[in-house]
Amino acid sequence: MITSPTTGLSKPSGDAKISLGTLSYFRARNKSRVYNLVISEFQASGLSQTYLGRRLGMNTGQLSRYLSAPGNWTLDTLSDFLFAISGAEANYETSFPLDQAPRNDIEPEWVTEVQNTTPSIHTDIKLEQMPSAA
Repeated sequence: MITSPTTGLSKPSGDAKISLGTLSYFRARNKSRVYNLVISEFQASGLSQTYLGRRLGMNTGQLSRYLSAPGNWTLDTLSDFLFAISGAEANYETSFPLDQAPRNDIEPEWVTEVQNTTPSIHTDIKLEQMPSAA
């Protein structure tokens, strides 16, 4: 069986070509973030898809496809959605995730949070004293 070596994400350096895997990873992250931004704004607005579709001049089937999953939206699409939903515009900034220390999480944060807030059932148990041997 032929396998290719697994390569991790790496920062660009010199004139070396960036791997398609690295580019694909950051493209997917970007699509997901843009989608989550629009969906969060849409849910907070309380608008229905019908009203949003009317504001955008878009039929509900087309709008439903956009809002069903992250996609390869244009910047114009992002701008149109945010403005039509609430009059908002996107705020851009850069970050450098490959410069951050690697995470060593063994379980999601919510599991730890639930464990830390769950009361222990053993804290209120009192042990009866055993009679001493005479």
